[in-house]
Amino acid sequence: LKLASSSKRAIPSTGTPMFASPSEIAALLEMVGMLGPLFGSRDEFLKRYCTQDPFGRFRPRRGALEDLGNQMRAHVWVRRAKEDVLKQLPGKFRNAVALEVPLNEYRRAHKDIAEKIQEWIDKVVSETGDAPTDEMVAEYSKGVIRFVSKLRVAAGLTKIDAAAEYVRLHDTAPDEDGLHTRPLIVWFWHREVGAALRESFAKDGRPFAVIDADTKFEDKDQIVADFQAGSTAILLASIPVANAGITLTRAQDMVLAEQDWTPAILSQCEDRAHRIGQIENVLITSLIALGTLDEHIQRALQKKGHTLGAVYQQDSNIAVLDNSNDDLMSAADVIQQMVDELIAK
Repeated sequence: LKLASSSKRAIPSTGTPMFASPSEIAALLEMVGMLGPLFGSRDEFLKRYCTQDPFGRFRPRRGALEDLGNQMRAHVWVRRAKEDVLKQLPGKFRNAVALEVPLNEYRRAHKDIAEKIQEWIDKVVSETGDAPTDEMVAEYSKGVIRFVSKLRVAAGLTKIDAAAEYVRLHDTAPDEDGLHTRPLIVWFWHREVGAALRESFAKDGRPFAVIDADTKFEDKDQIVADFQAGSTAILLASIPVANAGITLTRAQDMVLAEQDWTPAILSQCEDRAHRIGQIENVLITSLIALGTLDEHIQRALQKKGHTLGAVYQQDSNIAVLDNSNDDLMSAADVIQQMVDELIAK
C-alpha cells in the first residue's frame, strides 16, 4: 500500500484476488483508491460483506456476495476466465477416490490431542473452580490450531499405501526413445507424508524427482527441465513449494495425495499442467481418506468455492466429494468441537 500510494497509478494484476473471504479484497480496493468512493471505509466494507466469527475471522456474508461481484465488475476490475482467453486449451477433469483406510494412527493422533486439551481443561478447573467459559474455549482453540496439522499429517500417512498402488498402476513406461510420454505428478503437503511417499517410490525402482522445501532454486529449474524433456516418470511435488511459477505440461495426470483448505492453491497446482502448451486433457485424482480430516477439508473447499463463485459469477467449486448436507468445519472449529466434547464429558 505504501508503494502504491507513491505511484501515479496502481493496477493490481492477479488471478486470485480472493482466496476465501471478501475481506481479502479490501487492500486491493484501497490500493486503487476505490475503497472510500464505493464503500465509505474499510469498516463499512467489512460490515456490508462479512460477518465476524468468535475467533475474530471475517466470514462471507452470503446474501451480499452477488452485490459485491456486481460492484467489482461495474467499477473496479476487469476479469477474464481462463476459458475466455485460452480457448485452445483441452479439458480439465477432477476425480475422487474415497479410501477406506486403517485409522489406528489417525485415532492415536486424535487421542494425543485430546489428552493435551484435557490437561488445559483440568488446569482451568483447578484455577477457577469451574469449566472454561465459551470465550476461553474460543481463545484456546484459536491458539492451538497447530493441533490440526497433526491430524492432517496422520490423515496423509493413512494414504501412503493407496498412493503407492495408484502410482504402480499408472503406465509411465518409456517409449522407444527412452522418454516418458505420460509422466505422473504426485502432490503432497506435509514433510512427513512426502518422506513416506519418497521411500515408497524408491522401492518401486522407477525414476522419480522431488520438489520440496529442501530443493535449491537452481535444482528446481533443472528438475522441471528434465521433467518437460521426458526423462522423469514421476514428480513428487510439495503443494506449498511448487504450486506456482513452474510449467509441467508434459504431464496430463496428477494425483493429490493431500489437499489444501484453499481452492485457489489447489487450482494453481492443477494449472502447472493445465496451461499454455498442454495438448491433452488433464485428469486430477484426489485421494480422500474417509473418517479423517480429509472430509472436513472437502466441505471447506465446497463452501469456499460457492463464495468465490458468487463474487466471480462463475463456477469455482473444486471439491470432489459431495457432502453439501454436512456442516462446514474449519480447522479451528475442529479443535473447538473437541474441546466442547471433553468439557461436556
